[in-house]
Amino acid sequence: MPPVRYQQAMAGIEKGVSVAMLDRQAEAWEKAARLNFILRRQGLNLPLIDVFIASSALLHGYTLVHHDRHYEMVKRAEPALITLVVPPLTEF
Repeated sequence: MPPVRYQQAMAGIEKGVSVAMLDRQAEAWEKAARLNFILRRQGLNLPLIDVFIASSALLHGYTLVHHDRHYEMVKRAEPALITLVVPPLTEF
């Protein structure tokens, strides 16, 4: 049986609404700022929104499902980030 959060998220996606707003945004932005600093010291200048999304996933213990090379770059700097790379969507 999948965790309750997973079931709630999937129910929201199926209804066409966004997943519930994350309740720890300030903490996520602080984590994103620290992570962005580390990435920039490594010579990586990634879009801040990508760093914020990765930081939110880290903070909440979520798996980040994506098709974006930036998240794999973040993962090299922050190995605790759990990612799942999916192929690009095709037209229906």
